[in-house]
Amino acid sequence: MRPDSPVEADGEQTPEPRGGVKVSAGTGGAGAKRSDATLTPSTGLARRVNVLSIVVTPAVQQTRINLSFDSARSRPLSKMEQKPVMSPDERRFMAFEGLFQWTHAVVSQTARVSGAQQTLVAALRQPSLGGSTAQSALARRLVSHDFQTECHYFAISAFKLIEFRDWAISEGSCPSVDFSCLAAFSLQDIRDLRDMREHVVDYFRGQGHRLARWNKTTADFKADASSVDGSNIGGRVDWVALGAAAGLLLNQLLALPVPFPPVSASSPTLPPHP
Repeated sequence: MRPDSPVEADGEQTPEPRGGVKVSAGTGGAGAKRSDATLTPSTGLARRVNVLSIVVTPAVQQTRINLSFDSARSRPLSKMEQKPVMSPDERRFMAFEGLFQWTHAVVSQTARVSGAQQTLVAALRQPSLGGSTAQSALARRLVSHDFQTECHYFAISAFKLIEFRDWAISEGSCPSVDFSCLAAFSLQDIRDLRDMREHVVDYFRGQGHRLARWNKTTADFKADASSVDGSNIGGRVDWVALGAAAGLLLNQLLALPVPFPPVSASSPTLPPHP
């Protein structure tokens, strides 16, 4: 089936596929019966279904694709059988190196955010920054945006660190590492901060998926995900505190041998042993 061949989940008319595509659909629910239909150039509509099995039968091959629908978003999610692209040893290596990469990224980004904040504070304290009034206003505007950009990159790095921590643990990549330095940081807050900043335009339009959590309210403050107060981004993550914790984790990782997998023909892109 061509990548752009339509599988309609919302009951709207779609362009008809070329060739014969047989669709087996089950509507779900009590008393529902399975029904079969063949989409041909004379068939214009596809029903919204919970389970869809498509068999493409060209003259020389047969391909079967199983899809199920996410009822919340009404779009198909692939349920095809997983085909691992790496051996267990290769996964352990990639999880370890990814954890190392993003732990180091958080440490580096912490320094960049702090440096951008210091530049911003200095700019705000210099009325004549950049020469003329207009030039001074532009200079302050640029350093302000630089600071916000670095905060955004920090949010991305923070989530990747947590993502690779969880993967490394599940793969057994570094069983001796003590991850308690990260225990004080909420996965929900880190995930929300990354997601909301990545989709900030949607939230500004009032269309974000988690509008109820856009504002973070505590006994001490109220902040939305786009804000920065002191060293706190979006009322959710303190970049100084998380950077310090990442530094402790990085020291542990540096003390461990890299779990290189055995070299094989299936892994030609892995780096050579030092």
